[in-house]
Amino acid sequence: MNLTRLALKRPVSAVLVIVMIVVFCFSSYCSLEQELMPEMESPMLLVMTIYSGANPEDVEELVTAEIEDEVSTLSDVKQITTSSSEGQSMVMIQYEYGVDIDEAYDDLKKKIDSAGRSLPSTVEEPMILEMSMDEETTVSLSVSGEVTGGLYNYVDNHIVPELEKLSGVASVSSYGGQQEYISITLQRDQMEQYGLSMSDVVSAVSSADFTMPAGDVEVGALELSVSTGMTYDTMESLKTIPISLKNGQIILLKDIATVTEAQKEKLFLSSYDGQETVNISIAKQQSATAQQISQGVQGLLEKLRDTLPQGISIEVTNDSYDGIKSSLESVHSTLLMAIIISMVILFLFLGDWKASLIVASSMPVSVLTAFVMMRFAGFSLNIITMASLVIGVGMMVDNSIVVLESCFRNRAKDKTLFEAAVDGTKEVTASIVAGTITTIVVYLPLALISGMAGQLFKPLGFIIAFAMIASLLSAMTIVPLAYYFYRPTEKKKAPLSKSMQKLTNAYGKFLRKSIYKKKTVALAVVLMLTVALASATQIKMELMPAGDE
Repeated sequence: MNLTRLALKRPVSAVLVIVMIVVFCFSSYCSLEQELMPEMESPMLLVMTIYSGANPEDVEELVTAEIEDEVSTLSDVKQITTSSSEGQSMVMIQYEYGVDIDEAYDDLKKKIDSAGRSLPSTVEEPMILEMSMDEETTVSLSVSGEVTGGLYNYVDNHIVPELEKLSGVASVSSYGGQQEYISITLQRDQMEQYGLSMSDVVSAVSSADFTMPAGDVEVGALELSVSTGMTYDTMESLKTIPISLKNGQIILLKDIATVTEAQKEKLFLSSYDGQETVNISIAKQQSATAQQISQGVQGLLEKLRDTLPQGISIEVTNDSYDGIKSSLESVHSTLLMAIIISMVILFLFLGDWKASLIVASSMPVSVLTAFVMMRFAGFSLNIITMASLVIGVGMMVDNSIVVLESCFRNRAKDKTLFEAAVDGTKEVTASIVAGTITTIVVYLPLALISGMAGQLFKPLGFIIAFAMIASLLSAMTIVPLAYYFYRPTEKKKAPLSKSMQKLTNAYGKFLRKSIYKKKTVALAVVLMLTVALASATQIKMELMPAGDE
C-alpha cells in the first residue's frame, strides 16, 4: 500500500504530521461549542390576536376563523391548531420540516395583513411569534434586599437593561415583588369647577414631556447641537404639570388631582432561602450557546456587585451550563474509561503491552480527528455527539487489530520488520476498507432521517462515519509504523489464551453436532424470532426516555 510504504520510508515526516494533526485536533476540540443537545429547529409560527372585552364565541367567529381561512392557503403547512378564549385568539401553524422559516414568516405576514382588513376595528394588530426549542430559561437570578423606590423597580430599571445588552440574550423577564408606580386620582368636583374633562387632563399629562432643538454651539473645533425640554418623571414634578383652561388661565395638576405613590397587586411570589426576592429569567438566542450566556452573565454580575446599593444581593439560582458541563464530563469519563478498558482487554488477548498500546493508539487519534470533522460540519459538543464517539470506540480498534495480526503472520514467514509491516497491511487493506464502508453504510442512514428525529440523530450517523474513516487511516499508517519501531511479538500464552482455546474447542463441537440437525436449528431460530417479536410489541413507545432529575 503506497500510503503505508510512504509512512515507513519517511518516519520522521510521518511522526511530525501525526503530532501536527493531534495539536490541530485538540485545538478544534477546545473551540467546539458546548450544548446539552444538538440545535433543533421547530418549524412552527404562532399568530396571537387580542380582542379586548370579547367573549370566546365572538373571538372564534370574528377573529380566529378569519385568520384560519387566510393561512390555510399557505404552502408546506402540515397542521393548523386554533384556540379562542376571552379577549384572545391563537392560531398555531406547523410547517413541514426543512421549510425556510424566514420565508414562511414573510408569507404568513402577507396573509395576516390581508386578513386584518376583515377584522373588527377594535382588534389589536395580530402578532406573529416564532416557536423556538431554545426558549427555555438559560440562567435564573434571584435579587433580594430593600431599596428606595422598591426592589422590583430597581431590578427593572437598573439590572434588566444591563442583562439585555449582553450578546446572545433573546429575552430577560423579571417577576416577584411589587411594582411601584405613581397614581393620579382625579377630583371630580375640582374638574367640574374648572370645566375640564378627563381627555383634557390626559392630553396635558401626555404632552408635558417635550424636547425641542435650541440651535448649535461651537466648542473649539466641534459643533454641537443643543436641545432643550422638560421631563416629569417624579411624583413632585408630576404635581406641577401645567393645564390650560378655556379662559386662558393655567392651573397645576395637583389642583385637580391627588398624586401619590402606589403599588401594583402581586401577581407572582418569588422566594429564595426563605427570603422574598425578585427572580430574573434569561433566555438565549437560537444562534447563541448556553456557555456564552453563562460566561457573559457571570462577568456582568462581577461588575454589578460593585455598584449595588447596600443590602442588595444577586445570586445565580439556576445555570443550565452547569448541567451541560456535568453531563459532558460524565460522557468524557465514559469515553476515557472505554479506551482504558479496551486496552486491558486487548492485553488479555494479545499478551503484549506493546501490541495493546499500538492498537489502542488508534482510538485517541480517531477521536481527535473526529473532532476536526465535527468542527467543519458545524456540530457542537453535546450528549449525542459524545455518545456517538463512545459507541464508535469499540469499532475503532477493529481495523488496527486486523492489521497488527496480519503483520504478525507475515513476520512469522521470516520477513523483515519493514516487509512484514508493508505486506501485512497490504494483504488486509481491501478487507478493512470494505468493513469500514459496511459499518458507515449501517449508521449513515441515521443522518438522512427527516423531522425531529433527524435533527436529533443526524450527528450520530455522521460522527460514527467520521471516526471510522479516521480509524481506517490510522490502521494504514500509525499501526504499521508503530509495529516497525516498537517490534511487538505475538505471545502464544496470553492471559486468556487457555480460556479462548477451551471456548474455541467447545464451539467447534457445537458446530459439528448442530450442522447436521437442520430442522432443530431452524426451529430454534424461529422460536427466538417469535420471542423477540413478542418482546418488541411490549416495549413502550415514547419520544424521549424517562429520567429522574
